[in-house]
Amino acid sequence: MTQNLFTYAFIDKPTGQIKEAFFQTLSKYPIILYAVIDHQKDMLAREVINPPEAYTLIFGNPELGARFLALSPNAVVDMPMRIGLVPDVNNPNNRTRVVYRSMVSLLKDHTELLEDLALQADAFVTKVIAEVQQAGYRETPEV
Repeated sequence: MTQNLFTYAFIDKPTGQIKEAFFQTLSKYPIILYAVIDHQKDMLAREVINPPEAYTLIFGNPELGARFLALSPNAVVDMPMRIGLVPDVNNPNNRTRVVYRSMVSLLKDHTELLEDLALQADAFVTKVIAEVQQAGYRETPEV
């Protein structure tokens, strides 16, 4: 479902499992997983009571990023790609909401020349989300 500039997908698995599924799926492609922000961990460290499980995955394709910057150096502020993972409010233990802001919407204010590349990035994210939705991943136990 797309609402305004954000795309939402729901996956019927717990959020921790979906995070691991994204790790496994993204590792199959020529991208770099730059960061995983564990918002719940950070909130707990600041003594927030009962924070929700939530993650932001920040990843990119360096070749595509170089092409963005060649057309508009200011695009640096809107890259790399990001996906948010949070439990679905209606079924927090068994369903995850995947939130993604399209690169087309992020880059449209820079130059029209970025639109084709942004569409490529969005198609990639859509493909990855679909792969995660179809996969039967299990959370990797911590060692």
